Amino acid sequence: MTNENPVNSVKFEFIELTETSIKFALQCNVSFANGLRRILLGELATLAIDYVEITENTSVFADEMVANRLGLLPLDDRISLIEKDACDCDEHCEKCAVVFQLNRTNNTVENMDVLGRDLTNSHGLQMGGSNVLICKLAPKQSIKLRCVARRESCVSANSRHAKFSPVTAVAFSYDEENVKKHTVLWKENNETVGESWPFVNEDSGVYDLRKVERVVMNVEVVEGVGKPKEILKKGLELYKKKFERILDA
Repeated sequence: MTNENPVNSVKFEFIELTETSIKFALQCNVSFANGLRRILLGELATLAIDYVEITENTSVFADEMVANRLGLLPLDDRISLIEKDACDCDEHCEKCAVVFQLNRTNNTVENMDVLGRDLTNSHGLQMGGSNVLICKLAPKQSIKLRCVARRESCVSANSRHAKFSPVTAVAFSYDEENVKKHTVLWKENNETVGESWPFVNEDSGVYDLRKVERVVMNVEVVEGVGKPKEILKKGLELYKKKFERILDA
């Protein structure tokens, strides 16, 4: 067994980069790509509102609905906070949490939208979902609350919730154009269809996935949480640490 970390030897080829997704190719096998997929989806810690204390709510939205919508607000995760499990405080502190305040009253004669940007905090944290609707207030209605955001991962002992994942979807393919004919296609007896799709009735057979040497991956992230390239880098760093623990064992 070699002592070289596999993450260091993998070659990357970036194909496409947008504000919410990144597409790239890896010189690796399917097992390595699937391991990266699992880390990106479930093991990257991110910031999300986890505790809500509502003092006043005269809107038509139930307290539970408001709390649920707050929990799903995307927060900019580029802030130095440690995970709750790693902090020695009793509930929360400045090291592991951000406290938000919301106090809005509709003094107009029209309905008013309460948005993510209406939340204030002492850390100066930017709201990723600044235009996300929290609730609506009719004239003379009010909402006042306090909430706490913590950094956790989907698989941490305290959370196990998808709101703590910065990634929405990860797809990978080792043969996007089906050049190797490994995808099982349907059988069609119609001659016209056979002329248009000449390979539709070919038997794809069995293929050994261990022979795959190049995998194309597409990662989509939650808009407002962070940049796709930064999130991918965090995933690779965590993957590298996992291999280091194995090699050092």
